[in-house]
Amino acid sequence: MFASRTIKMQFLAAATILAGLASASAQESIRIGTSSTGSVYYTLAVAMSKMLKDHANLGATVEPVGGSTPNVHALHTNRVDVAITNAMASYDGYHAKGRFKQPVDIGLLIVGNPSLRQLVIRKGSGITKVEDLKGRTFIGRRPALPEIQMITDALFKVYNLDPKSVRVIPTAETNEAMDALASNTVDAGIIPGSAGAGYFQKAAREGKIEFFPVPEDKMKAMLKMLPPAFDLETVPANTYPGQTNPYIAFDLSTTFVASSKHLSEEAGYKIVKALFDNFAQFSTYHSAAKDWTVERTLKLAKIPFHAGAVRYFREKGVWNAELEKQQAALAKR
Repeated sequence: MFASRTIKMQFLAAATILAGLASASAQESIRIGTSSTGSVYYTLAVAMSKMLKDHANLGATVEPVGGSTPNVHALHTNRVDVAITNAMASYDGYHAKGRFKQPVDIGLLIVGNPSLRQLVIRKGSGITKVEDLKGRTFIGRRPALPEIQMITDALFKVYNLDPKSVRVIPTAETNEAMDALASNTVDAGIIPGSAGAGYFQKAAREGKIEFFPVPEDKMKAMLKMLPPAFDLETVPANTYPGQTNPYIAFDLSTTFVASSKHLSEEAGYKIVKALFDNFAQFSTYHSAAKDWTVERTLKLAKIPFHAGAVRYFREKGVWNAELEKQQAALAKR
């Protein structure tokens, strides 16, 4: 009887230990939400998974959820723990705007590379000023990217251009938009893409497109009409073939965000530390990774930081009273 009870207790103890190990293992596995396989975001997520394994002792799986908005939804439903999105989706999710009917409890870990929205014109179209868009066909909407419509509306308002005087059409994806420009089907449009994106490079090299340099004062006037998620970013001269002057584009920066409910402060801290403390390695995985810096992160926050990120910045001595005040302001919904 005693022996039987002893064996039973040993069995229960072993089961408890195994359950604890399984729980600990589950807590140490991070699910990274990102866009489709082969995209820049997917490549960065795969690089992150390796970095977390090598430098944070965290297992990580990459989940190709889709675009930025679906990734924020995935955080809300606990499908993923962290996700790569753009600033617009993060901001809208936190504040229950746009396609989000209720606020999503997310915190910022890192601000990454610029994600630009640029005014592109068909080379040879004869468009030399925005007013020349009258009577032209313009790509000004995309169902999956509501900011395209927002920029179009702001552009027309700043230039007092009657929307009815322009044939505004939607496209479903960037390849469709670029094909339309290349085939002379449309005259201009607001096109998303990072500075130096391959499809822009190819079209510029083949003499199909030009980048329209909207003056800075007009860009700032448009910026005031847009949500706080937007910033302005200068594209340096010679980023593209034939582009001899710099110009300004709208930026919805890439954001690496986490569930404030499901990702602990400790895990968030480990993630940020692994990437920032080993930035030289991370930046080798993709050219876009070079912009994932502490300086850019602290400058361009649009939602409050995750507790783990704040802990890291405090440890590094870069968190100050001004950032504390900013954190409190960003946390207001």
